Amino acid sequence: MDIKRIKLLIAVIVLLIVNENAFSQVEYNYQSAADIKVLEELGVPQKNHSDANIFGHVIDADTKEHLPFVNIIVEGTSIGVATDETGHYLLVDLPEGKHTVIAKYLGYKSQSIDVVFKAGITKELNFELHQDYLNTEGVVVTASRYEKSRKDATTVVSVMDTKMFEITQSANLAEGLNFQPGVRVENDCQNCGFTQLRMNGLDGPYTQILIDSRPVMSALSKVYGLEQIPANMVDRVEVVRGGGSVLYGSSAIAGTVNIITKEPRSNTFSLKSDVNMIDENSADINSSFNASVVTDDYNTGMFIFAQYRNRDSYNANPDDMWDRDGDGIKESKDDFSELATIKSKSFGFRAYHRFSLSDKMSVEYHHLGEFRRGGNKFDRLAHQADIAEQIESDVNGGSVEYSHISKNLKHHLSVYNSLQNVDRDTYYGAEQDPNAYGTTKEITNITGLQYIGYYNKFLFAKSTLNAGAEFKYSDLSDTKLAVDENITIADQELTNIGVYAENEWDLNKIKVKAGIRADKHSKLNDVVLSPRANILYDINSSCQLRLSYAKGFRAPQIFDEDLHIEVTGAQGVKTINDENLKEEISSSYGLSVDYSGFVGLWQSYFLVEGFYTDLDNQFVKEIQINDDGDAFLYRQNGSGASVYGVNIEGKLAPSESTSITFGFTHQKSKYDEEEVVWESTTGNADSTVATNNILRTPDNYGYIVASWKPNHHWDFSINGTYTGGMLVPHLKNVDNEYTIIENSKDFFDLGAKVSYEFHLGNKVSVTSYVGVKNILNQYQNDFDAGINRDAGYVYGPGLPRLLFFGIKMGNIL
Repeated sequence: MDIKRIKLLIAVIVLLIVNENAFSQVEYNYQSAADIKVLEELGVPQKNHSDANIFGHVIDADTKEHLPFVNIIVEGTSIGVATDETGHYLLVDLPEGKHTVIAKYLGYKSQSIDVVFKAGITKELNFELHQDYLNTEGVVVTASRYEKSRKDATTVVSVMDTKMFEITQSANLAEGLNFQPGVRVENDCQNCGFTQLRMNGLDGPYTQILIDSRPVMSALSKVYGLEQIPANMVDRVEVVRGGGSVLYGSSAIAGTVNIITKEPRSNTFSLKSDVNMIDENSADINSSFNASVVTDDYNTGMFIFAQYRNRDSYNANPDDMWDRDGDGIKESKDDFSELATIKSKSFGFRAYHRFSLSDKMSVEYHHLGEFRRGGNKFDRLAHQADIAEQIESDVNGGSVEYSHISKNLKHHLSVYNSLQNVDRDTYYGAEQDPNAYGTTKEITNITGLQYIGYYNKFLFAKSTLNAGAEFKYSDLSDTKLAVDENITIADQELTNIGVYAENEWDLNKIKVKAGIRADKHSKLNDVVLSPRANILYDINSSCQLRLSYAKGFRAPQIFDEDLHIEVTGAQGVKTINDENLKEEISSSYGLSVDYSGFVGLWQSYFLVEGFYTDLDNQFVKEIQINDDGDAFLYRQNGSGASVYGVNIEGKLAPSESTSITFGFTHQKSKYDEEEVVWESTTGNADSTVATNNILRTPDNYGYIVASWKPNHHWDFSINGTYTGGMLVPHLKNVDNEYTIIENSKDFFDLGAKVSYEFHLGNKVSVTSYVGVKNILNQYQNDFDAGINRDAGYVYGPGLPRLLFFGIKMGNIL
């Protein structure tokens, strides 16, 4: 705590004591010249300001101990401060009138107090926060595009915070998202480790991934992008299942994942480094650094992060034999990787500056650099290997936002611009093909404005209006670097103009929300309308019922995730679109009931959520061979599909030291008509392989996380993910692309971690930890071998058994 702040608090306390009303802790008008002079000397501006101030402390309601770094926010404004190391705070020159002041702190339930600010009046306002072991009442933004209590949101929002990343030893976004209901991250390629996020039974491209609420993460950057986002960059992840096109446009069909980057709250820094041994053969080393700095008046702050990762490749079946010479004799051992080698460097920052009580600017920047390679012969150039998938990518992204709040705090306006540039050099080739190099460049830019209005009565009740407009532009070029002449594979420009409006009516126990969005996409002739309606009913103070309906769409593009060209049987398989390809349209329905309260003495949260999504004109692909013998995936519209099921989420906290979190999904994913997986080139209909099941979607999957902290030093945790059996396509014959459907077994990936924390002096904390992932080594054991292997025949947990240990230290600057 700095001397200036101590002097200021002492001065305010003295002024209160000498006043006859001090002990009533109500108001004090310090307008005397002497008082003003004292405050001016202490750096509190007086001239042309309201002199409406509040000060106080925040304590734990049970232990009565003061809480440092609690966020104190004036609701509906950009005004805020954090308590100091002793748990005290001061806010000066506040706008006059009645306001709500909120105290928010991770791990505690927020407390709101109504107070009237008057010119020249100082008030003491103290908070007592109750611990929220399950983090069920935090603030979320994804459901409405503005801050709102999770409990008051008309849409179910699941939140993953930094604590979950720590417990599960998740180094990046891909690893952490497995511990969210209705969400599953899968590895789809043995060569390069391409991962995709599946939500509610639908493929990755149906989920919109946001960075700080902006849909700037393109379909191209989502390929490998989930692993490129380091955990130390993320403050929390908000997941909204079901259609979200009304707010976020194309691709928000299965759901929306919003990555909220860390922001500066106090003066701190931390260092972390860990070593992971994959099946005792390959190393994966991760190191990260964070720092946060804010000014004394909390008008300016900056958070910075950096991360470095170096992972060796891993071969799961080195003793399997394959026929290298094609003479029918398996004489060569497999030397192809199941996990790619990865080297990545990431860094960035987030900063803000408050110009006044009404105006604030925020800036964010991130660089995600990565080199990865899979296949074999890693000591040689890519084109000298039997198979190589090599990707070197640089992603540079950022955003700037300026927000303004009217003097009466009823109208909020923000303008923003978000940009992301992807620069990717690749090699997708086999049999030492020198023509398999390529380069892909894409820039995505989003410019928008948003208005939020709070109205005492609109039509029939108190309401909140959320309206805005966005312009999205992307420019993508993909070039094949051939020996004789470079070939342009794609040169694509896309634009989308979206306008949306959504209103929420507050009828006390019932909240009703209705909204619509209109999008004009450059690849579509007509405007796409995406409506949404939600109802929240408070059954009682602990139990809530939600109903939802949303329409969504996904626009056709020449290239999106298919710029990942899977090397199968020494062929580069790419995708082309049918010339009459139409947009996909979805209708999503949801019904949920949740409970937040106590079961006996256990703090508890339970959610049961039913979902149904009907998909029209869904994109389907089939392998075809052209006259030159080249294989490609032909994408066209299918007959339709539907996914439906139930998500269950539970959280239990018997005490402050113990918590249990779990989730389970049971679902079905079906095409309306059978889709052909493989068809004989001779016209033999009896040998056709077809199914009406959406492949690679297990009917059942879930997770569990439990932690126990018996004292201030030790922390024990276990976690596990369950993946039920699923239907997986398996290419068996390269010459005619003959593919069968395999039925995978169930997997349960169990992990454990032990941590010990101690302190160096009063401010520096050090935590050492050790643990195991996939203790039971439940890992796929039937990988193909050799150059003609099906690299896409991969399922189950993404890692074999892995041992890890590391250290983390941090302090208060």
